[in-house]
Amino acid sequence: MPPNIDAKTAIAAALQGLTAVSFAEEAYKAGPGDYVLVHAAAGGLGTMLCQVLKAHGAHVIGSVSTDEKAALAKENGAEFIINYKKEDLIKRVQEITQNEGVHGIYDGVGKST
Repeated sequence: MPPNIDAKTAIAAALQGLTAVSFAEEAYKAGPGDYVLVHAAAGGLGTMLCQVLKAHGAHVIGSVSTDEKAALAKENGAEFIINYKKEDLIKRVQEITQNEGVHGIYDGVGKST
C-alpha cells in the first residue's frame, strides 16, 4: 500500500472494487453491445462500475445529479450521461437505446436514500 494512502481509504476502495466486480459478474453480466444503466455513476462504486462495464464492452449510461459528476462519470467510462435533475431519465434512456431499453441496471445507492 502506498504510504500516502491511509488504511481506511485503502479498505474502502478494495470493498468498492469487489462490489463493482460482483455487480458486473453476478447481478447482470454485461457483454459487448449491451446497454446498461449505472445510477450514481460518479460515486465510489459507480465510477468503478463504469470502468468494469466499459471493459466488458458494454454501452454504459451513467445517471448523475450535477455537471461536475457528469464529467467524472464520463472520465471513468460512461459513454452516455444523464443528469436526472435536468433531463427525464426514462425518456433519455429510450432515446439513447432507440427504444430498446437497457439490459441491466446497477444501483449501488444505499438503502437510506
